[in-house]
Amino acid sequence: MLALAAAKRSKVQSDPEMLAAYHALAEESEQAVAHHLATLHRQVEEIIRDGVARGEFKVASPAAAASASLDATLRFHHPHHVQASGASEKEIRAVVRLVLAGLRSAVL
Repeated sequence: MLALAAAKRSKVQSDPEMLAAYHALAEESEQAVAHHLATLHRQVEEIIRDGVARGEFKVASPAAAASASLDATLRFHHPHHVQASGASEKEIRAVVRLVLAGLRSAVL
């Protein structure tokens, strides 16, 4: 999540044309957006599955945990929110610590 947030923040800050192109694509192609989101979800789900296999996370459904994790961190990786929020590294880390604590102790 920290790497994802850093990458999105970097792209938003360094390439406003890319952000404009993203918005144009998102408005024209729901399918492209859905594909991107599905890929992101699969990646996070795989990370959580690996954590479960190593005994680090206690979740019954890595898919549900991936959805919840992405929802909880949306403002840090959705380009529109990244641009609008200007969230600090401290804020991102606080939310990631909370998500990790939940993954370590909760059964979803």
